[in-house]
Amino acid sequence: MAAKSPRSGADAEAPGSRKSDSSRPKTPKPVVSNLGPLNDPPAKHIRGRTGPGDGGTVTLCVNDHPVVRTSVHDHGKTAGQFFFSCAELADFLGDGDRISVRDAGGSAIPIRSAGAATEFVVATGTPSRFADLRAKLDAGHVFTKFGKLQEGWTPARRMAVRGLFEAAARVLAEEFGLVLVPAYGNLLGAIREGGFIEHDAGLFDVSYLSAHAAPADVTAEALAVFARLHARGFGSAGSKGAAVYVSHPEFKGVKLDFNWAWFGPDGAFDLSMGSRYEKCRDRAAYEAPRTAFLDDWALRVPGNAEDILVQLYGVNWVTPDQGHRTGAPLTNDPRYSLDDAQMAELARLRARTKARTAGKAARPPR
Repeated sequence: MAAKSPRSGADAEAPGSRKSDSSRPKTPKPVVSNLGPLNDPPAKHIRGRTGPGDGGTVTLCVNDHPVVRTSVHDHGKTAGQFFFSCAELADFLGDGDRISVRDAGGSAIPIRSAGAATEFVVATGTPSRFADLRAKLDAGHVFTKFGKLQEGWTPARRMAVRGLFEAAARVLAEEFGLVLVPAYGNLLGAIREGGFIEHDAGLFDVSYLSAHAAPADVTAEALAVFARLHARGFGSAGSKGAAVYVSHPEFKGVKLDFNWAWFGPDGAFDLSMGSRYEKCRDRAAYEAPRTAFLDDWALRVPGNAEDILVQLYGVNWVTPDQGHRTGAPLTNDPRYSLDDAQMAELARLRARTKARTAGKAARPPR
């Protein structure tokens, strides 16, 4: 019997036939979810990946309403990926709410944690609170890099924190000859965006460069700085020894996250809350005069700010990342943290300031 020849001509499988269709990738259908994509421990991220070479801004939407934005990574192992940090979003979602991610052109992007679907539909057995969520967003709330929904940098908060920063900066300049500069996320905003970062809406990070290198001298200077701030009417709270939250009754609703920085005996730069990557060693470059802007607010920044940002965030600092995927934790040198005795003295300063403030408030008007 002659061998069968391959089918050809009219008998061949025609393009577009059923067999060819079954081998094609199909458009993902919406996924009914029990909030699995929002319960991605430990950081509770919604994540996904764009196509090769794609980049730019992507937006997380609920019921087609924009909720939070981020940018696609364009460096290293996470190139092409995006991450949203929005753990408290789960508090507002209920049956029938639809979650999607859109690129800058409005096209839907597959969500990795939703089985690569381009949309998932929430099914929790609870009613939706989307109207409450939208009201908060419209009032200026944002999802922070830690996934919390809180008041953003509204015009009133920006004005208040500017006043608080400038008042504290005057004390450091007049009393110690020190220069207060933005640090961490606020330095990032000034250098990368020329403004406040929308999702970095909590405390305002600041630092000053110590005149000393040895740990005992640096921490003694830090305690002296906070003593003078208290003497000038400032308050403090929330310190664990590596930073102090500074406030003032004149500037409501804002606090400075006060760090101290130094070039150690080995010549390496560091901050009290710590760093992530290789440390800078050029003090002259750091101290070179330089001004940057947060919106229309001009303020002093380190002369080598870009190098400092690489030390803090790595080379991906140039890409906005609401999901806050830094790749490494902050590591600090505990020798430069306030010790127990210094923390106790700071607590006494805090108590005296509170008593003085309460006494003024209790005095009857003349």
